[in-house]
Amino acid sequence: MMSRSRMIYVANVSRIAWRIVLLDQRFSSNCASNKSNVRVRFAPSPTGMLHLGGLRTMLYNYLFARQQGGQVILRIEDTDQTRLVPGADKKLEEIIWWSGLHYDEGPSVAGEYGPYYQSQRIPLYQKYANRLIENDYAYPCFCTQRELDLVKMQNIKSGLNPRYNGKCRSISREIASARIQNGESHVIRLKVPDGQTNFYDQVYGEMSIDNKSIEDQVLIKSDGFPTYHMANVVDDHLMDITHVLRGEEWLSSTAKHALIYKGLTWICPQFVHLPLLHNITGGKLSKRHGDVFVESFKTAGYMPEAVVNFVAFLGWSPDPTGRRQLFTIDEMINEFSLENLRRTAAKVDYQKLSWFQRQYHTTRCKNESKLEALVSELKELVIKTTCNGTNSCHSELLNNDYLKRIILSLEDRRPLIPEIATKCYYYWLDPSINANDMKTITSKPHEIINQFIQYFKDTKTEMIDDNQINLCLKELQRDYSINKKSFMTLIRYCLTGEKVGEPVSILFNLLKKEVIQRRLSVASSLAS
Repeated sequence: MMSRSRMIYVANVSRIAWRIVLLDQRFSSNCASNKSNVRVRFAPSPTGMLHLGGLRTMLYNYLFARQQGGQVILRIEDTDQTRLVPGADKKLEEIIWWSGLHYDEGPSVAGEYGPYYQSQRIPLYQKYANRLIENDYAYPCFCTQRELDLVKMQNIKSGLNPRYNGKCRSISREIASARIQNGESHVIRLKVPDGQTNFYDQVYGEMSIDNKSIEDQVLIKSDGFPTYHMANVVDDHLMDITHVLRGEEWLSSTAKHALIYKGLTWICPQFVHLPLLHNITGGKLSKRHGDVFVESFKTAGYMPEAVVNFVAFLGWSPDPTGRRQLFTIDEMINEFSLENLRRTAAKVDYQKLSWFQRQYHTTRCKNESKLEALVSELKELVIKTTCNGTNSCHSELLNNDYLKRIILSLEDRRPLIPEIATKCYYYWLDPSINANDMKTITSKPHEIINQFIQYFKDTKTEMIDDNQINLCLKELQRDYSINKKSFMTLIRYCLTGEKVGEPVSILFNLLKKEVIQRRLSVASSLAS
C-alpha cells in the first residue's frame, strides 16, 4: 500500500505536471538559451534556519542583479527529504523579507519559471538524467549499500580514496534497461570521462581539474529524487540563470557540474564562489552555536540595516581604505563589483556587528516616528517579559515619556531594545540584593549608605547630578576612605542589583527620588 506521504507527493506531481511539460517544451528547442539578461538565484535547503553565510549569498546575488538590472530568483532545494525541517522554508522567506532583500520570483512570488520547490520538479531531473545516459555521461548503478561499504573499507585499508570503483560502468544499456524494467533498485551516476575539466570562476580564475580526482557522483537516488548536483544544474539552465553566486564550499564540486552541462550540451553559467566565513580566531564558523543564525540577531533586536551592512563586508569592500563603513542598500548596489570580492576567508567579528547596530540605532533615535516605534516595542516587551503583565509594574513606569527617556539615555550603551527590557529590569522592578555582596564592595556598606541617604534627603532638587555625587563622595572618602569606583559600585548595586552597568548619574536621572530612597533604605537595612 502506498504511504500517505507518497500519495501526497504523487498528487502534487500530477497537479504540476502540465507546468513541467510546458517548461520543458520551452527549452527543448534551444539547449543554450539566450542569457543576455542577468538572472541569479538563491537556493537554500529548508533544513534549518538561515545563517550568516546564507544571508551573505542572498545579499551578493541581490546586489549584483539589481546593479545589472536583472532578476533574483528564490528556489527551495528540498530534494533531501530526510533532512527537511517542517516550516523552515517559510522561516527562510520571512528572514529574507525582513532583511529587505526582495526577490522577483519564488514560492511566494509567481513567475513563469516555476515551480520553485525542487520536490515539485522531479520528472525533469529524471528526463535529463536519461539524456545523460543517452549521451554516455551517466549510467545506472545497481550496487547495494553493502557492496558500496565493502569497496569503501577495502579502499581505506589500501590507503586509497574511499570512493566508488565504477563497477557498473561496464553494464550494457540493454542489460541495465532490462534490470530496471524488472524493478531492480538502482541509482544513476555521472560517468566521468578521461582527461581534464576546465571552467572559469570570477573570483578564483581559470580552474583545471584532473578527471581522475572526480568521483562518479550519484545524480538520481534510488527513491527517484535527484542529488544537489543534478537538480541545481537542470534548474539553473531551465530557469535561465546567468550567474551562480554561492559559497566556496561548492568550488570543489563545480567540475562535476561542468561535466553535467557538457553531457547535456548546455552552456555553463558564470560561476562566482564566495570566500568562507571564519570566526574571529580564524577557525571554522560553527552552526552549533546559535549566534550564526540570522533569526537569533532578529530576536535580539538587531536592525535589518545593521545586519545587512555587517554581512556585506564579509568578503567584499567598496572602499579599499576601509574608512567608510555605513552604506544603504541603494549605495551598495551602486558600488557592488564582482572584482572586489576577496578570496581569503572573512572573519566574523560580532563586535563589528554591535558597532553597526549602534550607528543605525542612533540614527533611528533621532527620527521621531521611529523613536515612537521603539517606545511601543519596549513597552510591549517590558509588559511581556519583565512585568509579566501590567499588574506587576506601576502604570507610571510604562508611560511613553519615561520609556523614551530610558531609550535615549541608554542610546549608545544599549542599542538593542529587547536587552533593555530584560537586562535593565530595575527600571521597572526592585532588584534582589544581599548583605554579602555589599560587603565584597566595601567593609562598611551600612554606614556609607546611611550617610548617602541623609545627604540625598537634604538636597532640595528632585535629581542628584554628578557634582552633588562628587561632593558627597569627598565626605565619604574623608570618613570611610572609600574610593570613587567602590562607592559608585555600591550605589549601583543598591539600585540595580548589578555591580557593573550604567553610570550612577544615569540611574539618578531616570529613577524617581522616592524609588531611589526606598531602595537605598532597603539596602541599608540588609547591610546592618
